[in-house]
This record gives sequence, structure tokens and C-alpha cells, in this order.
Amino acid sequence: MITNRLKLVYIVGGFDGSSSLESYSPFKDTKSSLNSMQFVKKYASAAVLNGELYHFGGEGFHTVESFIPSQNQWVPRPPLFWKNIHVAGASVKDRLFVVGGAKGRQCSSEVEYLDLDIGKWIPTCPMLSKRFSSRQMVRNETMHFMFRVDTMELPI
Repeated sequence: MITNRLKLVYIVGGFDGSSSLESYSPFKDTKSSLNSMQFVKKYASAAVLNGELYHFGGEGFHTVESFIPSQNQWVPRPPLFWKNIHVAGASVKDRLFVVGGAKGRQCSSEVEYLDLDIGKWIPTCPMLSKRFSSRQMVRNETMHFMFRVDTMELPI
């Protein structure tokens, strides 16, 4: 679930590979169905950047798409540099960062960010440790990531 400036909570996809998107307004206690994503993915992540909801990563994909709420429309975006699942993502100051995750059974320390000026993902300094299946938050323009697994090899 992701929140945005409009104080909506977005409910994006699901473990079953659903491509659905819904919004929930806690102030009005209403839920709305929105246009579905173009790609069906498991183990993907999402974050809001400049008012758009970005959906990225996921099993077998490095595709990225963003949802423009004012148009109720999904738009293709540049693909991720790495093809990882269970990534974490967060936006800080006009940049969307994607970190960690896994390639197959191997945890990752990779970090990349979306450069909107050139329209592509840029790999940057990796994390000190490999991390998998994380959650993220931003406070005072600082990213904080909480990780579930920090081993080199994932359980079967």
C-alpha cells in the first residue's frame, strides 16, 4: 500500500499476480477501482514520485510503469537496470530509488535510481550488505529500509 499527496492509499496488485489497482480514502471511507496495470507481476514494489505511482521489479520483469491519477492511466517507463524481485523503492527529492531484492536465490546489494532528465535507471553505490524482501519509508528526505532477510542465499 502506498499513500500520496491526495491522502489516498493505493492498493497495488497482489501475490497472486493481480494487475488491479484500487484507491482508498480514509477521510471519506471510500474505495475506488482504478485502471489495471499493463503487466501482471508477483513480488513487485511501488512508490510515488512527483504525484505518479511507479510499479517496478517483480518476478521475471524489469519493466516499470507509472499511474497518472488525473488521467486514470498507466504509462510505460524505462526498464530497471537490474532484473530483481522483492526490491524496495522510495522517492527522495525528485529521484526514485530501487534497492536490494534478489536474483533467483541470491540476495542483492544493488541500488539504482531513475533519472527523469535522461529517461533511464542509473546504477549507483551498492549497499554494504545484501538485502532481500524489504520495506521502505522516507522521513525528512532520508530513506530508511527495513529488511526481512540479510543472508547471501535464500531458503528454498
